[in-house]
Amino acid sequence: MKKNCLTALFSTLLTLMTVVPSFAEGELVDRIVAIVNTDVIMLSELNEKMAPILAKIDAAGLPDEQREKTIYQYREDILNSMVSSLLVEQESEKLGVKVMEGEVDSYLERFKQSSHLTDEALRAQLEADGISMDLFRNQIHDTILFQKLKTTEVDSKIVITDKEVQDYYNEHIDQYEGKKSYHLRYILLPYPENATEEQKAAVEKTMGEIIAMFKAGESFPALIENASNEKIGGSGGDLGFFKAGDLTKDLSEKVKTMKPGDITEPMTVDLGLQIFWLEETEMGEGTSLEDVHQEIQDLLYNEEVKHKYEKWVSELEDNSYVKIIR
Repeated sequence: MKKNCLTALFSTLLTLMTVVPSFAEGELVDRIVAIVNTDVIMLSELNEKMAPILAKIDAAGLPDEQREKTIYQYREDILNSMVSSLLVEQESEKLGVKVMEGEVDSYLERFKQSSHLTDEALRAQLEADGISMDLFRNQIHDTILFQKLKTTEVDSKIVITDKEVQDYYNEHIDQYEGKKSYHLRYILLPYPENATEEQKAAVEKTMGEIIAMFKAGESFPALIENASNEKIGGSGGDLGFFKAGDLTKDLSEKVKTMKPGDITEPMTVDLGLQIFWLEETEMGEGTSLEDVHQEIQDLLYNEEVKHKYEKWVSELEDNSYVKIIR
């Protein structure tokens, strides 16, 4: 709900926008780009946050039209983010949630340690990215503040029940049940280099004879033994165990319908013709609900936190006076 009591303030601010100090005649130094309740966001603040991104966009060498569109989109996203940040900061003042300077210092030290950076190295990296230390500290301040508010207003109000965990497990049972593995052997008959149609037909005839012998009762391992290493490659025709998802899409679909002892029809590959024999299958051990209960609970909790936080910020905006000035 927009606050009627801000009408006078808004009028004053609009007036002030046209009275901008200038160091050179005709040069716009600064102006208001957003009004958020009783606070404003200045163009200079937006430009400071845009500077690192603008440098990367310029370095990308985009065509003029694409460059302008990219800059516009980033500018909109960052300005909206700044509005949300200001709303959260205003709410923190109402709730008495504060971030002490020492907390920022501690966070900064932990960041340097985890990143294995000295103070000099960090400053050099920030400078290379076009970010001042003051801006970086402000970002840390906002991060801590958001976390405190999120903990107070969002996290503490979320409870994930055992039923929700059970429902998620059931809905995603394919992720947790045991996976079937397929033990495959193969025979590859390569085409001669720069093979003619007649040469390819001869290879197909030989493969047909091998399949006929298999169907007549010859064992596949024996057929492999009778084939030369050149025909089957260096693995002796034994591929070992594979899960369906680890195979090519075509072969995966075929093995899922096969029983141990079955062979595929000839499959054309870059080198020639290939057939696969399913020697055996094996079911892997699944993961019980007990084993993944905490993992699922954390997943659902984080998803709910994100949803609730976005809703909370949206409600702050709905109940505030926000005016974007382009």
